[in-house]
Amino acid sequence: MSSGHISEIKKGYWKITVEAGRDPATGKRRRIVRYFSGRKSGAEIALARLLAEVEQGTYIDASKITVAEWVKTWLESYKRAEGIRPKTLDTYEWAAKAYIFPAIGNLQLQKLQPHHVQQLYNYIREQGKSTRLVHLVHQLMNGALKQAIKNRLLNINVAEATTRPRAQARKGRAMTREEQDRFMEALAGHHLCAAFILKLGTGLRRGELLGLHWEDINLEEGILHVVREIVYVRGIGIIEQAPKTEQSIRTVPMPKLAREMLKRHREQLLKTGRYRKDGPVFPSAVGTYIYPDNFEKIFRKLRHDAGIGDVKLHSLRHTFATRLLEAGEDLKTIQELLGHTKISTTADIYAHVSEHMKRRAVDKLDSVLEMGTKMGTKKPPGT
Repeated sequence: MSSGHISEIKKGYWKITVEAGRDPATGKRRRIVRYFSGRKSGAEIALARLLAEVEQGTYIDASKITVAEWVKTWLESYKRAEGIRPKTLDTYEWAAKAYIFPAIGNLQLQKLQPHHVQQLYNYIREQGKSTRLVHLVHQLMNGALKQAIKNRLLNINVAEATTRPRAQARKGRAMTREEQDRFMEALAGHHLCAAFILKLGTGLRRGELLGLHWEDINLEEGILHVVREIVYVRGIGIIEQAPKTEQSIRTVPMPKLAREMLKRHREQLLKTGRYRKDGPVFPSAVGTYIYPDNFEKIFRKLRHDAGIGDVKLHSLRHTFATRLLEAGEDLKTIQELLGHTKISTTADIYAHVSEHMKRRAVDKLDSVLEMGTKMGTKKPPGT
């Protein structure tokens, strides 16, 4: 049983001492000393918290813990307990292992300085990685160090003293009409033709598309309901999860071509015995979900067959939105169809398309203004 006491060094400044038994490895007596500035009641609370940590085995010696050890503790004991989405946790763990641990993981947490973290961010950019990755790593470091302060392992958050590159607004690279036609020609006869047509005709995200069940689709009314998505998590495999935001849970109408292709696709599944009302619309050969990476590979093969260069799978979503903008559809409707939380997100992504639309709209005034100019050159009647 651990014991402890507080003693006042000077007015408002307290020494907290805890006798924590003996070190099982060395046999030496373990004494933990902390200092507290404030009222006696606050020092007593700090003593009680420290005693509880020692008794529960969760006490961490701040003078010995490394950056890597603390980041692992933060991810496992705090972020996982917070209920963070498995894919987000997986991404954090990947970023930590790939960038943080090799660069600064062996540093003692209490000796971490702003320039250590700044050099890490600079290195990521020097490797040609995106500003989004820098901001992801910063989000991870900032969160871990904030928790370290709450746990009285640190006094300051050195990540707050760093400078990150300005976040760049994402721009959607859509297919041109000619590229879209070539891609659709390459789809002819492909066993996943309906999947790609549906993505082009609804703008669904990859995980939303592959997570569709037949019970989510009403072919008679021509609508589908987005109620889940699938993601791949390292060490676990494919999991189902709810869409990220409330706005992502939505009803999306389907164009006629997509409906017709889905009907043919369903008939083919019925022939091969892979159709299940409660199963994936686009199942693998064994009836399970298609792995997202495998779907990407299929797309890249089709892209190659179509002779299209830098178009990505996500470009089909951008193509959907761009075609609607070109047809004169308003941003609010497009926002709801895409499942964006804020209309500003839609506007930022498609700002470059909107500029073309504005130019085209203003160009329509040319004929009217030219007519007015000609009228101005006519002589008034009776002169």
